[in-house]
Amino acid sequence: MKVVFICWAILGLANIAVASQCTMENNTDAAQTYYKKTAAQSSADCCSACSADPDCLFANWADATCYMKKATVLNRKSKSGVTLILPSGKPAPNPGPPAPPSPPSPPPAPPAPPLPAPKYDVKLLSRSPLPTLSNANIAGHGASPCTTTFNPAFIAATATSPSGVVVRTDTCTATQGRLSFAPCNLTTGVCGDLQPHITLPPDQGTQDPRIIFQDGWFYNFAYGENSEQAKNDGCTDGTCTVILARSQTPLNTSSWQHIGTYPWHRNGCCILRPTGQKSYCIFGEGPSPLPGLGIAMTTDISSGKFTQVNWTSGVINNNSPWLLPLGSDQQEVKLEAGTHIMELSSGDLIHFYAAATPGWVPNGNYTAGYVILDKDDPTKIIQRHSGQWLIPYYEFETLCGGATDCKYHGERKNVIFLCSATPLGNDTFRLFWGGGDGNVGTGVVQVTPL
Repeated sequence: MKVVFICWAILGLANIAVASQCTMENNTDAAQTYYKKTAAQSSADCCSACSADPDCLFANWADATCYMKKATVLNRKSKSGVTLILPSGKPAPNPGPPAPPSPPSPPPAPPAPPLPAPKYDVKLLSRSPLPTLSNANIAGHGASPCTTTFNPAFIAATATSPSGVVVRTDTCTATQGRLSFAPCNLTTGVCGDLQPHITLPPDQGTQDPRIIFQDGWFYNFAYGENSEQAKNDGCTDGTCTVILARSQTPLNTSSWQHIGTYPWHRNGCCILRPTGQKSYCIFGEGPSPLPGLGIAMTTDISSGKFTQVNWTSGVINNNSPWLLPLGSDQQEVKLEAGTHIMELSSGDLIHFYAAATPGWVPNGNYTAGYVILDKDDPTKIIQRHSGQWLIPYYEFETLCGGATDCKYHGERKNVIFLCSATPLGNDTFRLFWGGGDGNVGTGVVQVTPL
């Protein structure tokens, strides 16, 4: 079907277009929460999806995703890169109060001061050319019944359960779209088949798990946009998207206990110390919806109480709440918190983060970088490597460059989302990552002093 767009610039409505099925308002978001999202390569695809869904009264399209909404009230707000879609032939939502005008754009931030000479060499020792868990794998060798199985969080073995990875499965029928589990060998990185009957509770998040162990408890920070838990915790404006829960038997769905929700979009990556001592968590995704990566402190993770603190070295003016992307000239335009923070034998700390390079979103281009933090004060960054440290290369990461006949499935080509690091000893770490937003890759990294 050919969709024709007509611009109404002569009426002073240059940001509004009319399609055969929908009216579209460019750079316009709707404050209402969505009830369903689906992949859409264009705003026209989103128009068709919303028009075909009897519950969808309007939608927003951004980042190749269609966010369907069924609220009877529509609150518009200006947002670059977002398209508001109003299907024809459906009841028009009542206009809500006008959104306040957007504040003026701030002036460009000055660059962060230079860091001292590198202290460590961070080297990838091995990397599997094939996914360790994928819909494309054969049974008995890391097979998954889900079209997309990605963004893993490693959990150690317990007295009642094996070691393995908790993974995101999105719209998978076998798992009901919940976080699920596959057994994995930490030493080899080899995983068994996904166990779709093992799932985590959906009210504690369904995307991008980050699981860490302390004092007999597994703590999980997971993404749960529009969750009932956030509303129950008093966060009703849609900003609280990170949910923290804990369990002593993590593969038992009913064992998870809710702790809190946080406006961290979209994860929490921590180094935990004994209760009473300062523990730190890196969080965030920026420059949108947050400016960059933040860091928060707690003395007791089980309390759910965190305080955001400033970075005090390696950022603008050596004192800022946000660690920003290095910029397009250094191939880094977006940051996202990645793995939990790992301690080196020297006491210094390393955090691997995810980074988007120029060409994001349409070409994927998601990679990995890292920061090394001072052992005595984790708010001090003593070394940093841009998001070109680990780049998509193999077919399960590139999705064959977007070829339609690729055997690997995923939500976005050219993506490595590094989200799990676990110590192997001697400052080596087993890494697990999402490849092409649909598969799980693995490798081993070693950190040595220079």
